[in-house]
Amino acid sequence: MSSAKLSAFSAIRSSVNRKPTSRTTINCSNFDSLFLQCRNVKVLNQILCQMICTGLIKDTYAASRILKFSTELPFVGSGYSYKIFTNIEDSNGFIWNTMLRAFAQGLLSQFLRVRGERGA
Repeated sequence: MSSAKLSAFSAIRSSVNRKPTSRTTINCSNFDSLFLQCRNVKVLNQILCQMICTGLIKDTYAASRILKFSTELPFVGSGYSYKIFTNIEDSNGFIWNTMLRAFAQGLLSQFLRVRGERGA
């Protein structure tokens, strides 16, 4: 992902009037487009680093979005999502349910793989 694509994500001030904008506004407008561009762990790391550097990881909504997204990616393990989860300060029910769903999905996949290996 180029720095131009991340610059919109890390901008905290409006380019028109230079007044601070709401972090939620930035999250709503940029998260979906950033997540659609995420094709590997390197890009996910860049998004997460931008969130940490700008302080957006402390925003519960922003943190829940990156966590939910990381749990749905096929190339990201539950350990990576758990590291994100442990850094969220104000976790809510949605965040906890997201992690529980990720762990349950991982265990279900493992169970089905073992069951297939045994020929059951």
